[in-house]
Amino acid sequence: MALDTTMTLIEQQQGESLEYRVLTANKAGTSPASNAIAVVL
Repeated sequence: MALDTTMTLIEQQQGESLEYRVLTANKAGTSPASNAIAVVL
């Protein structure tokens, strides 16, 4: 079983507002997406 708790994103737009959401998938199906977090890089 693999557990990834980090992710690296590359080539993201600088100076723009971006929103990220997280969801999980396993044998039981896919979870609802998390609340969005907005960031400006």
